[in-house]
Amino acid sequence: MLAVNKSKMKQVQKELGFTNDGWAKKLGLTKTSLEAIKNNKERTFTLKHVLIAQDLSGHPIQDFFI
Repeated sequence: MLAVNKSKMKQVQKELGFTNDGWAKKLGLTKTSLEAIKNNKERTFTLKHVLIAQDLSGHPIQDFFI
């Protein structure tokens, strides 16, 4: 199974200039949920989150998976 590349998601957030709060809102998450995903190996971004990040950044979807 493919896993979401969390470091790529973090890189895209930084490229687009979003704070954690702003990035969470763009992805449809709360700031707390975003922090939990970033800091917990058991939690991950969903395909919905990846598609939003792809649309905002223009990066190909395969860049978001390991």
